[in-house]
Amino acid sequence: MFVVFVYQDVQIDFVQFVESIMKRNKSLLRIFFSLVVVFFSMWCMTDVVKIVDRSKDSTISTMKKFSRTLMENFERIRAFLFKKKDVGEIFHEITLASDLVKRGNLNRAEEVLSKVVRQFEGDCHLKDLINLRIARIQIALNKVEESMNTLRMIKGESLRCITEELNGDALMKKKSFKKARLSYEESLKFCKIASLKMKIENKISTLFE
Repeated sequence: MFVVFVYQDVQIDFVQFVESIMKRNKSLLRIFFSLVVVFFSMWCMTDVVKIVDRSKDSTISTMKKFSRTLMENFERIRAFLFKKKDVGEIFHEITLASDLVKRGNLNRAEEVLSKVVRQFEGDCHLKDLINLRIARIQIALNKVEESMNTLRMIKGESLRCITEELNGDALMKKKSFKKARLSYEESLKFCKIASLKMKIENKISTLFE
């Protein structure tokens, strides 16, 4: 949905990125999603016309089947986009959580972000980023098992470097030092950012050598 680069040492905050978009045009996302629904409907209709041309005897049953399928898909899209909280409200809560972290109110920030992440159905990059932030907060709160469970919910391979590093941090708090080192070394395999790779390498040399 959004192209965002997030890692700990470089201060590129996906919250600030999204907030800047929302300030310029709060209805932009709704318009975009509405267009997606329209184009999806047109695409489905094109397929139905092809089907009808190939089999005119089944026109009525085909159209009924198409109508049911279209309504089911439209309902799923509508429920995902509009049944939950307004998109602007969701990003407002993400911004609130970021401010709470800066003020040191980590428990409240975790609570806010946990509510936000439940607004998403299925997997998406933004959901992964929110879970990444939750896991980082949980580690800071010494909620080790909770943080490791949160990290397991992150599916995006592009975040694998950070998730493995955070998993190593959690294992260090559990005093599982061998597993922690393996996790740090695993994170290096997925690291494409030189500064982040250097940070993890320094962490390994400091903690284990």
